Amino acid sequence: MINTHEQERAFSKNQGIDNQIDFIRANFGASKADYVRHKNIGGRSNEKGNSYEIFFAISRIATLVPQVFENNLEVYVSNQIPCFVDDLIIEIPEKKSRENYQLKSSEKLSWDGGRHPLFKDFEDQHELNKKQGITCSKIILIVSNHDLHQTMLTKKPEILNGFCDVVLFINYENLASFLDADLDFQNAISQLCPDENPSRELLEGVANLILAAWVSSGTKNCITLKELILRTRNIYPTLIRQWGPIPEIRPLTQKILNSIAGFNYTIVRGFLSWNYYELQFGRLPYDCCDQRFIKFQDTIEQKQPTTFDDLEVWLL
Repeated sequence: MINTHEQERAFSKNQGIDNQIDFIRANFGASKADYVRHKNIGGRSNEKGNSYEIFFAISRIATLVPQVFENNLEVYVSNQIPCFVDDLIIEIPEKKSRENYQLKSSEKLSWDGGRHPLFKDFEDQHELNKKQGITCSKIILIVSNHDLHQTMLTKKPEILNGFCDVVLFINYENLASFLDADLDFQNAISQLCPDENPSRELLEGVANLILAAWVSSGTKNCITLKELILRTRNIYPTLIRQWGPIPEIRPLTQKILNSIAGFNYTIVRGFLSWNYYELQFGRLPYDCCDQRFIKFQDTIEQKQPTTFDDLEVWLL
């Protein structure tokens, strides 16, 4: 028997497929372990290749990222880890919380049909979560069809009450249409932007960046959202805002910038944004936590520009 305590963080520590299968075998029997193994092999063959699953994943990621940095949480996001409900898994070890998502974009589905009924997968997943030390377990079915959503809600077996939900998530043709139609997603993406009132172009750029970072995690079974945001900054350093304490501009730098006629600046979401007589606008191409911002201040204090023309070259 595998020790439950050792397995409490099986997902978040990415301990491997075999360990997870062994744990399921020890607690649910050989036939269910084989079922999960075959299910996982089939899922991994299509890993991150389904736009429906990708769009849902990045919508959850975008919603959770601010909480990660504002509350200093470690949030793990996984897909296709061996388990009964495996399309997307979100775990917060500190809270002993895990959400397992099953995504279905078809129009026909039932709780009790087939050799491996969906309701049984959900029941077993909830039990697996509890055996792995999870005290806040949620198993969520995501469907793309309005009628199916109502049907699955109405016919949800009573045994799933208390830990299971059914959520409607539309299957959009592309990322642009998803961003245009889903205001919750649009708002979540806007919270990640370096501008407080981002343009449509910036929103789409940030959404594409989150998508690229998620997809590029490849076959890695588990990634923290902090790791994922670091990945976005490695791809494009200036598209994602900063959180947390932002270094103050040094007094001498402030004095020099304040003395330039028509030049105004402010720190917005970790970036220095500026305007010149409300006619020209810009933002430094790096955030205030970047070493280049220290160099920028060094340069301003050394060169001591007195006009916007003198300053402009250092704003680019």
